[in-house]
Amino acid sequence: MTAPTGAEPTVRVEAAGCVVVADQAALIDRAAGVPGAGLRVIAETVAVSSKAPGTVRTALRLAGLPLQVETLKAVEGQPALPLRVETAITPPLIRDLLGRGVEEGRQVRLSYFASSQGGAMTQRVVDPWQFSGDLLVGWCHLRVAERTFATDRIGQVELLLTALEHERPEPDQPQP
Repeated sequence: MTAPTGAEPTVRVEAAGCVVVADQAALIDRAAGVPGAGLRVIAETVAVSSKAPGTVRTALRLAGLPLQVETLKAVEGQPALPLRVETAITPPLIRDLLGRGVEEGRQVRLSYFASSQGGAMTQRVVDPWQFSGDLLVGWCHLRVAERTFATDRIGQVELLLTALEHERPEPDQPQP
């Protein structure tokens, strides 16, 4: 971009919600073509997007791109947790945060439309144990029991900073 004749050159500042770095140029080219990621290539192996990192990560994951696993380091037996709560309201991002809650051993807060209360919305803190087939299984702190939650009844998910308080009990072993 050049300045008009006689005008002083300027610098333009743009927002970048996240930066994506690939090991190979071919991967960044694939990533740049993923719908919903909003990526713009700025170097051979670097692209930027004005979208939030979670949005870009989910779009790339859904497109089948290999993502580097972020490693968290524990301190004295406690899990290392991120510094902010993440929130999702769209089904793909809700699924992403629920899966991460299970993987990272972090609690989630659900805005859940309970069938047992005529569809009334309740706030639930859950220790997620398993997420598959659009069903989340975990310890519900509101009901003080194990519960299964259907993702189509979840209006919002917050991936909390707190680690699980309740581990999934081992299944009963058959007696000989």
